[in-house]
Amino acid sequence: MQPRPSEGPSRIRDDLPSLDDLVETARRSVAAARLEWSSVDLAHAIAEAREACLDLLEPRSQVLRVALPEAVTLHADERRLQQVLVNLIAQASKDGAPGTSIWIEVSLAEDTVALRVHPSSALSQAAPHPRHGLGLSLDIAKAVAALHGGSLEAKGDAVTVRWPRSRTDR
Repeated sequence: MQPRPSEGPSRIRDDLPSLDDLVETARRSVAAARLEWSSVDLAHAIAEAREACLDLLEPRSQVLRVALPEAVTLHADERRLQQVLVNLIAQASKDGAPGTSIWIEVSLAEDTVALRVHPSSALSQAAPHPRHGLGLSLDIAKAVAALHGGSLEAKGDAVTVRWPRSRTDR
């Protein structure tokens, strides 16, 4: 039995949302989110994100390493902060080779915290890989950071999110 012309592959493609539609829907969803502000211990948020990513990291023999110079408290939506961390760890895991360490390097400024997330191995240092996946996780992380008054920048295998230490009403 042959498919009717209206049911062929081109009709199916016409019914599927485009990648741009998916990205825009995700952005709108994040922008409409209500933030639940609280004081968040960054070390605790990173530990929770690490726990959430174990099923991704362990099969690839990857470990998460954290360089946090001192205790940091942010005024943020803890659930959304963890969402950003999980998205960045997952992206670094995909970009890194098996056996790679995934690093979260935290640097502090007077009013911001910068979190640089990247895979680190001899292979990834020598030749950065192209990003894997659709990039939705980075778009979502960027939108969530912006809701908090922060920003996100991707360069090679590294992604840096800058997060204000105190609440910014947007």
